[in-house]
Amino acid sequence: MLNQGQRKRKRMLGRLAGIAVGLAAGVCLGLLVSAMDLHFPFVQYSLPGFLASVIGTMLVGCVLVTNIHELGHLTAGLLQGYRLLSYRMGPVCWEYENGKMVIRFRLNKGYSGLCAMLPPKRRSGRLAHLYYYAGGILFNLLTAGLLMLWLRLGAGTLWLRDALTLIAFFSLAIGLVNLIPYFSQGNPTDGKMIWTLLAGKEEAKAYLALTQVSAQLASGVRPGRLKLPKSLDCLPQGKLFEYYFLLDRGELDQAWAALGELERTIDRFPSVGVTALYYELCFSACLREDIPKAKEWHERVQLTLDQDKDANGLRVRAYYAWYAEGDWAGARTLAQEGQAVLSVYPVQGQAEMEGELLRKLLDLLDQG
Repeated sequence: MLNQGQRKRKRMLGRLAGIAVGLAAGVCLGLLVSAMDLHFPFVQYSLPGFLASVIGTMLVGCVLVTNIHELGHLTAGLLQGYRLLSYRMGPVCWEYENGKMVIRFRLNKGYSGLCAMLPPKRRSGRLAHLYYYAGGILFNLLTAGLLMLWLRLGAGTLWLRDALTLIAFFSLAIGLVNLIPYFSQGNPTDGKMIWTLLAGKEEAKAYLALTQVSAQLASGVRPGRLKLPKSLDCLPQGKLFEYYFLLDRGELDQAWAALGELERTIDRFPSVGVTALYYELCFSACLREDIPKAKEWHERVQLTLDQDKDANGLRVRAYYAWYAEGDWAGARTLAQEGQAVLSVYPVQGQAEMEGELLRKLLDLLDQG
């Protein structure tokens, strides 16, 4: 885990990189405005009207453009046989829980939108993944191109043309920025994935292996029977799969060691999946009867965990209720609720492991 000084330096580098990207995007957009001979939007208004129009349009444009980007991923994924798990737009999250789509509000860290999908059960190659990661960028660039073409035709009122000019440039900027290969809060940009896959780097093998292992789990392969490629070792998500593998096989000491490595390097873990890691850190602390540690991790993830009605969330809540809170009746109820929703858990391979862990807890409660 990074110390405080290292985290400060990392944040500073991130800010500098953001400023550099913003300046580059501004220069590109300025050149484009000149090339298209378009006026700057809303200049006909007074200063208050100008500021209100620009800010309002940018807020609406941000939602529209981000949604267009995620719709690009969704469309490309569906065409490649991917299955939707979660769709997030700002703080609004649509996700499957117990076989039903539910809507929740969550603050995202490191990303403004998300389309989380499982790859198809069949083995999919590099080209399919390239289509998926490029889908958002292509939708942004296509939207910008169509809007600019419409603007060149001179249709619409002046206010509408001004608003669409900003949205077109914003869509273009989002598409171009996403082509840049870098990490944001541990999350690789689409460009990072695309250029890594195109270059055929070792890292690309790891990302392909990650999707293949996810597909194994989705098709019903239990974590303890997964085939974990060596290439996964370079990704923090690969270490989490290793933890599930060891946990399912009952090799608890090795599982705790794998989880300990993740805890020490938690700053590298993608923010989009860090909730699952918090769950397991809380769960493992309960089994090791390290109650102060269990409470520490539970506090970090409590708001999300209390809303979680899926089998894995109920498993963590049940173990925490027994070990950390001494609530036997509550633990039993949560474990039974977890068993009741196993059949609709979206990752069926993991559902088998969850069922066994819930049965073990109920057996312990019966013996007590």
